[in-house]
Amino acid sequence: MGWYIRDMEVISPSLLRILDEGLAAAGEPPRAAEESKNDVLLRVQTGRGWAGILQLGKTIAAVRPHPVIDAILAAADPVGVAKRWQRVERFGHVRHRTQILDVGQEHIVLRHIAEQGQPPTRAESVFACGMFAGLLSAYGCNELVVSLGQPSELVFARDRPERDEAWSGADASVWTYRFRTPAPIAWFSPSAEPSRPSLGYGAELASLVGGHPAAGWSVARAADRMGLSVRGLQRRLATEGTSFRATVTEARLRAAAALLSCGELGLAEIAFACGFADHAHFARCFRRCYEVPPSGFREAIATGATRQERRIPWI
Repeated sequence: MGWYIRDMEVISPSLLRILDEGLAAAGEPPRAAEESKNDVLLRVQTGRGWAGILQLGKTIAAVRPHPVIDAILAAADPVGVAKRWQRVERFGHVRHRTQILDVGQEHIVLRHIAEQGQPPTRAESVFACGMFAGLLSAYGCNELVVSLGQPSELVFARDRPERDEAWSGADASVWTYRFRTPAPIAWFSPSAEPSRPSLGYGAELASLVGGHPAAGWSVARAADRMGLSVRGLQRRLATEGTSFRATVTEARLRAAAALLSCGELGLAEIAFACGFADHAHFARCFRRCYEVPPSGFREAIATGATRQERRIPWI
């Protein structure tokens, strides 16, 4: 169930589910089967104005757990959230993209553009602006203030959208976010007490990566989390006959196989959610390790193949 095109919108079944859940959370009527994303935005704008569209986007970005959203929020800082957002756009080959115009410790300026074809509508830009605001809030950015255009016009401050009059002349394709920087991500903090795994250091590392497969794992970061020096972790893994890179890749492939078994996410979404560079990189790693492409594994799951036939005994 991959990405498909409808009314020039590129969207996946799982992201449609996020849209449906966001509508419910925002108190909006459910999406009709024949409604496209733009139909929904027009309905919300008619009933609740531009602020309603921004609020819907902000609500949708808070729908969790969802592997894609969780992977975006695994960034090391707010700028990393923006860069992962851009990667999602590339992975999905969407026609509208986000440019990073300016960044600082407590601000980000983005522009919504068309990669090809017609530029985004005002409703699409406001909706995307709200989604990124929701991601920043979910990441932990406090006192969030959102402005549109250059010079910017305040449209959202500390969970209170401005009246629609404030939106009249603003350029909806340029978004400025100001916020208080959150504390570092908890799972990158050193362990209070270094663990001594009964199953081995490779198993502990695989467990860490499996819990957050899209996080930017490095030897230094993992060693810090495990209470070891970089050389100490590398020596212990070598003693167990493995390496940091091999352990991280295997853990990400395990996470990907679990998502493939669910059948909802597209292959590109799974690749992103599990920390692979792109869909092609994911497919190569999966086939090299298990002698079957991700699509073949999913098909085997759907047809009820045995675990032996799947060649992956842990799923």
